[in-house]
Amino acid sequence: MNKIRFLTLLSIFLLIFSSISFANQSPTQIIAEDYNVSQTDIINAQSEGFSFQDINRASFIALATNQSLEQVIKYKTIAGDWNGTASLAGLTDWHIRYGQHALMANQLHNLFDVDKTIVMSLLKQQYHPKAVALASALSQKANADLEIVMSKKSFVSWYDVGSQIGLSRADIDEVIQAINTVFADRANFGDYYGYHGETYGYNDSDYYINGYDIEVVNIK
Repeated sequence: MNKIRFLTLLSIFLLIFSSISFANQSPTQIIAEDYNVSQTDIINAQSEGFSFQDINRASFIALATNQSLEQVIKYKTIAGDWNGTASLAGLTDWHIRYGQHALMANQLHNLFDVDKTIVMSLLKQQYHPKAVALASALSQKANADLEIVMSKKSFVSWYDVGSQIGLSRADIDEVIQAINTVFADRANFGDYYGYHGETYGYNDSDYYINGYDIEVVNIK
């Protein structure tokens, strides 16, 4: 893996996820839940002088490679830099892709109580995380299957989707407003995928934030 590309990716993850805050949760709790790492490992890393930025980076590597944060911190101590840490952890492009999906699945599960397995499947199909969140909220409102709701979204508005599953315009407005409120202070939520819309193919440039604004949940 190109060193510059790897370090750039980690910087992007840090930029996005270090800015996300959940009410009544400490940074330690947020990192532990988002990356499936031990709070004890986080506290120990802090005591060793690691910042939350470094712990975010290490936690992503741990999640992506299915290792403990404690082990990744050991790799960092041995390697001295993040590129070396990634090499010791065996991080590959495949792991980065998996880690992106797993991290976003955890985020959506923690925010909206969405089944992680279903989210992983939808993200693998390249649906935008915001679209998955809105489809989840609509499906819960209508007591409908999330995957079926998501499959109805192609080339139609969310109002069309909602009406197809028995929701009124008022119901749909309520759901859209709720999702917009959740995402209001998370402008970059999911943008690291490089999506220009609700679905988008991958290539090298798609790992980078290009500064465009995604308004998936605001579609009328």
